[in-house]
Amino acid sequence: MILKLKIRYIAIFNMAVYAITLPTILDIIYIGINSFYRYTIDYFEIMYILISSIYMIAAIFILKTDFNKKQGEVQKIIEIQEEIKSETEEKQKENQDKEDKQQNRDTGKKDKKEEENTDNDEGEAPEASKA
Repeated sequence: MILKLKIRYIAIFNMAVYAITLPTILDIIYIGINSFYRYTIDYFEIMYILISSIYMIAAIFILKTDFNKKQGEVQKIIEIQEEIKSETEEKQKENQDKEDKQQNRDTGKKDKKEEENTDNDEGEAPEASKA
């Protein structure tokens, strides 16, 4: 909640199990040593909780940094996709312009040929006139 990270319950449960594993092993070793030698460690319970807490906090921060890295990578991918999209649009526009110019050239040549044919008829009188 502090880091505002949405984590599924099962993931939190798994982290808690992993975090409590080392302190539990240390507690078993402490119980074994304490039963044979009567050696006590003051505040062992506090260390037990502290170790578990450190594991949980470290795991959450690691998840947060991984999440941030993935978000950064996703952001880069989106930027690259936008660049590629803009480049393809520019290429399409250029290709369309080239096609339009080619069509204009082709139609321009036909128009010029038609104009030449009509220009040749200027010296002659129209067929329907009786002048």
